Amino acid sequence: MKRLLLISLIVLFPFSTQALLFCTRPEPPWCLHSLGTANRFDFDSCRSEMETYRLNVQQYVACLRKEQSTVLDELDEAIRKFNACANSRYC
Repeated sequence: MKRLLLISLIVLFPFSTQALLFCTRPEPPWCLHSLGTANRFDFDSCRSEMETYRLNVQQYVACLRKEQSTVLDELDEAIRKFNACANSRYC
């Protein structure tokens, strides 16, 4: 049983981490299109959806910042390798 679990984690782990690497932009709630005709219940429901949207946007922005940092670190490393190669004439 433990061996099966370990194999499952090894097989599934790369896919789960790749899924986390992509920032998914949230969409505004559809309820915004009908606020002019909304009753109190619909308005309160939309408020809840807006709160969820706000939280999702904050997570998206945090993800973009992390992605930006990762990409800049990769750029710095690539420049370092290129300069080392260019300066020593050996790669």
